[in-house]
Amino acid sequence: MRPGKVLAVAANYQEHVTETGGDEIDKSRISPQLFIKPGTAVCGPGEDIALPSVSPSIDWEAELVAVIGRGGKDIPVEDALGHVGAYTIGNDVSARNMDYGHDRDTEDPAVAFFDWLNGKWLDGFAALGPYLVTAHEVPDPQKLDVILEVHGGSGSTAAPIR
Repeated sequence: MRPGKVLAVAANYQEHVTETGGDEIDKSRISPQLFIKPGTAVCGPGEDIALPSVSPSIDWEAELVAVIGRGGKDIPVEDALGHVGAYTIGNDVSARNMDYGHDRDTEDPAVAFFDWLNGKWLDGFAALGPYLVTAHEVPDPQKLDVILEVHGGSGSTAAPIR
C-alpha cells in the first residue's frame, strides 16, 4: 500500500549539511524544516529509479524511516515515539542539478530552498524497504546505523542516526 504522503526533514544530518557546503546548524534555535514527498514518489526495494529528463544526475541519502502507526495532533515530544508503529530504511533521492532550460534566480534564500526541493518530489524518489521492524523491537532508534551501498558497495556510506 502506497502512503498518501511522506513527511521528510531537511538538514537532519549535520555531516551531510557540511559536505554540501552548509554551516553548523544550531537545532535548538530553529524549527525543523519539513517537506512532503507525494505518494507517487514512493517506490519499493529493487525498483529502478528513473533519471528525470530535467536533470543529468541524481543523488542519494540513506534515511531512517519512522512509519506512523497511531495518529494524533499536538503530541508532546516525550510521547512522540509512542505513535511510531514501525521503522524501515529509505533512500531520499534528489535531482540536485535541475535544468529547466532557462536561468533561475537562486540568490534569494527562500527561492533557492524551494528550487532545491523541486528535485526531491519526482516520481520514484522515495525508495523504501524492504523490511519493516516493529517499534517495540527498536528500543532506541537514535542508536541505529543506516548504511547505503551504491552499486553493490562502491561508494558505501554509513550514517549514525542522531
